Amino acid sequence: RWNRKVLFKTPVGDKTKAYSGIKAKLDGARLHGPLEDITVTLSGLTSESGIQKSLFLEMRKSDRLREVIAQLKTSQGSNPILQVKEIEPWSRIPERRMALVTYDP
Repeated sequence: RWNRKVLFKTPVGDKTKAYSGIKAKLDGARLHGPLEDITVTLSGLTSESGIQKSLFLEMRKSDRLREVIAQLKTSQGSNPILQVKEIEPWSRIPERRMALVTYDP
């Protein structure tokens, strides 16, 4: 069985653009044998037709960061972005002072 996931970096509201993205992914695919059947499953469809832009630069940056993390969660199954967080700053053991935790903006 062969599965391939196609993620769009920005939402696609045109079926021609969506088809070309899927076609490009299939063109570069290497199959292990002859193709007997193909099924295409579409998910994440909405009736939204646009993206509202933020007025403030910092809000736009955090929105973009949230979008990228959501794409990474979708493609990899979990959030791979980590941050260093202070846990026990008073500890004498350096390893207890800080820890890597999942970054959630």
